[in-house]
Amino acid sequence: MVRKLVSRIAVVVGLLLVGLGVASVVRIPYYVEGPGSAPDVFPFIRVSGHEVYPPAGKFLLVSVSFTPAEAIDWLTTWVNPDTKLIPNGAFLAQGESPQQEARRAGADLRASEYAAEYVALSKATAYPARSGPGALIIAVEPGCPAQGKLHDGDVILSVDGSAIHGVEALGKVIDAARPSRSLSFRVRLSDGSAAEIQVAKARCGPDQKELVGISTIDSFPFQVDIRGEIGGPSGGLLFALGLYDLLTPGDLTGGRVIAGTGQIDVEGNVYPIGGIEEKIVAAERAGADAFLVPQQNMAEARRAGADIRLIPVKTFQDALDRLQGS
Repeated sequence: MVRKLVSRIAVVVGLLLVGLGVASVVRIPYYVEGPGSAPDVFPFIRVSGHEVYPPAGKFLLVSVSFTPAEAIDWLTTWVNPDTKLIPNGAFLAQGESPQQEARRAGADLRASEYAAEYVALSKATAYPARSGPGALIIAVEPGCPAQGKLHDGDVILSVDGSAIHGVEALGKVIDAARPSRSLSFRVRLSDGSAAEIQVAKARCGPDQKELVGISTIDSFPFQVDIRGEIGGPSGGLLFALGLYDLLTPGDLTGGRVIAGTGQIDVEGNVYPIGGIEEKIVAAERAGADAFLVPQQNMAEARRAGADIRLIPVKTFQDALDRLQGS
């Protein structure tokens, strides 16, 4: 009798182990969302041609982790309250592949870096009144003539031999050009080399206007480069704070470890983001003293029940005021 009982238990355990093994490789249409990494932003920022003032503290750029779910994750996310399952549609746009999502996240990251650079330089220096030569491309419209020829990070120095001094001058030259006539753009590439590129206007974009298809800002007066590793736009606020802190005397961190998140535009407005609760957990795990939260995310942030100090902000200036006055 005992031998039969042991044999049956062994069979049940064996079947359970086989089931768990199968569940660990069976994909389900969900992603596991949880706390991600929390790197310091300062190593991502490079400045040349301007004095810098390294801080004693850190600004942590927190993220959310998304991994394709397997059947076993029905159990693991139930056991771990810091993670949850979300349907594919909440992570991927309709008809979007994971590869396309990664490219979209990369484009959003670059846009956030340019916005952060613009805001920090505008606050810390005389930019944009004092800008560098040319106009800096920050985005290329898909489906327009510039796609594949001009790229974000390129600086347009001249068009048809006429030197360009800022966005306004560039706009006048492009607007005056006849449709379909090829324009010769002399650009400084991101590696510092120069190139001559031919592009003609055509109807494209949401409004089907005659466009080259680029978005630009006034070129920076010295070399600034932010190269983040976390996709998406939510690092903008922390990138801007980190760059501002490096460019100005004193220590905005006050020797503390400050975490945060928030999308930012060139006007310095801070917008809400997703995954705030998971980001707060990531910040606590990284030992942050405080967390900068977009004002519209505060109710959700409080639900995280964290011990970390939450600092609500609506604008970049709000963040400066709170950090300098706290």
